[in-house]
Amino acid sequence: MSFQKMKLSLVNAYDRNVQVVRMKQLISDGHVIIGDHSPGKLRIPVLSGLTGIGKTACVTEFATEKDFELIKLDCSYMPSSTLATFMYSAINRILAGQINGCVLLIDNINEADSEWLELFDQYSKNYFDAPVNIADDANQDRICKTRERIDEIPEGLFIVGEQRPS
Repeated sequence: MSFQKMKLSLVNAYDRNVQVVRMKQLISDGHVIIGDHSPGKLRIPVLSGLTGIGKTACVTEFATEKDFELIKLDCSYMPSSTLATFMYSAINRILAGQINGCVLLIDNINEADSEWLELFDQYSKNYFDAPVNIADDANQDRICKTRERIDEIPEGLFIVGEQRPS
């Protein structure tokens, strides 16, 4: 897939996810939309190809153009708690207006274990409910593990996967 096709697929996937989030917000607010059933699911686009074809560069350019923060994670060796903590932090920073949005780039997404897949499933269903590691307000050197739930993913959070052929 060419760089331009990858970029277009990211733009289209993001635009679709924004529509899904907005539809859920309308339904949650009690608005009835005739002809529309469920808001659908958020999708995680996956860019696939050999090293050096521009997958990461494409995602970086997309994030830069959107003025979104870019966070790179690798599920082949990182625990799922890393993703949970970054998701939670990004959601809160978006909702607080501290950042416009955040792209979580998941490398080796094809190697995700069941715990990573559970977080991806929650994202696709437009909610977050997981244990996260956060700094203690009283002592910033101390990390507390707490379970957090957020009922709606903001439209500015976008997860993208990358994988190389086996």
